[in-house]
Amino acid sequence: MPRPTTTLLPLACLLVPALAGAQENPMPPPASFTLRTYSGGYAAFIPGAPAAYGLGGLIEPRLFLTDQIQLAVRLDFAALGSVGSGGVQALDVGLGGVAAAMIKVECSPFPGEVRPFAGLGAGWYALMVLFGSLGGTSQMLGSAPGVMPQLGLDLGWFRVAVQYHLLLGALGPASFLAVEVSTRVY
Repeated sequence: MPRPTTTLLPLACLLVPALAGAQENPMPPPASFTLRTYSGGYAAFIPGAPAAYGLGGLIEPRLFLTDQIQLAVRLDFAALGSVGSGGVQALDVGLGGVAAAMIKVECSPFPGEVRPFAGLGAGWYALMVLFGSLGGTSQMLGSAPGVMPQLGLDLGWFRVAVQYHLLLGALGPASFLAVEVSTRVY
């Protein structure tokens, strides 16, 4: 006559994993949302005659929908200036500022802290640029929609990116290129 423990052992080996598996959640847990804030500055360049250069700042609270996809609200401002020669005994001077508020989507194709990223922002820009020379003054004032494609490298607490602020409509000539350096504020 077989012993009861030798008969129950194979049966227990079959039933215990099945019962333990029945208690597992068949659905994966929902994505955990993480909120981070980045703040930094950038150097800006507006091509043209005369070319304008400037410095700007930004703050960008972002929501990590997944590890690879983030949604952000971006606020930034740049102060610009230019000096050029309009000919013999003429000097062209320009001063201005641009502010933007936008929604941005960013994709990081690889996991981890150090990785490349690409982003696209769309929002509203306000611009004020004044040019003056011996021959008179001109101005460019207004607000318009714009987009900002961005490529960069995320190094964990530190980010470097290149972006182009493409202003639409009448403010198109003031579109500018910027190199951004930012850090995580949290």
